[in-house]
Amino acid sequence: MFFDIPIQFKSGEFKLEEIPTAREFDEENHCETDGMLCLEYDEEYHILDYDMIKWDGTARIYSVPENAVKDTLKVVYDGSGELERIELADKDKIRLVYIKYINMKASHDSVYEFIKKQRKKLAKAILKRNEKLARIFIESFYDGDAVDIAVKTATPAEMQAVIDENGGDTKSADYSGNFSVESRIEIDRETLRVMLLCSHEDYRDTLFAVSAVNIKEYIEKHVLDNIDKSEDFKFICEAYD
Repeated sequence: MFFDIPIQFKSGEFKLEEIPTAREFDEENHCETDGMLCLEYDEEYHILDYDMIKWDGTARIYSVPENAVKDTLKVVYDGSGELERIELADKDKIRLVYIKYINMKASHDSVYEFIKKQRKKLAKAILKRNEKLARIFIESFYDGDAVDIAVKTATPAEMQAVIDENGGDTKSADYSGNFSVESRIEIDRETLRVMLLCSHEDYRDTLFAVSAVNIKEYIEKHVLDNIDKSEDFKFICEAYD
């Protein structure tokens, strides 16, 4: 099914039913129209696609319930009536679908403000553990589509258990993949992914790298001196593949 969202409309927030051109089309009755952002929803695989407005390429949003598209999609226009963002509600979460960036500075500023909130969330979760720690890991991954930045923590006992499981190899304690995911705290990966998709493709890798470094530096400054650390404590940053 297809939904045509006008790039220029009028200022405000609107549901699909409040936008005349955004009525549901099937494949036979839909034709591409200039001045529209066309949302294409795959009912079988629950995927939402659209072609970028300013940049080349297609954005794809996964695991989107059909009722979330039809019933909760919200389209936001700025003061001049230009399409600013699209979002939907999925259970108790608001999911970003599209956001307008007029240039690379706009995308940088937006991502930076987002990361400022996410780094505080990670730092707070580490401090809340309130135990002596032997390892803090920052894991990161970006392949142009999938996005991940997360932290893992390990107590001395958890670190020793990993070493014992690996035949006494102390180096095994320096690889985050050997530790349980139960202590893993993730950023809002999906929102960052959409932000990067809506940025110019030449700048996405840089935006992600800057985000990962920003989180690393924040934790170094605001967490490491405020936790109980073992004598062999290490703070390790890993980009995995």
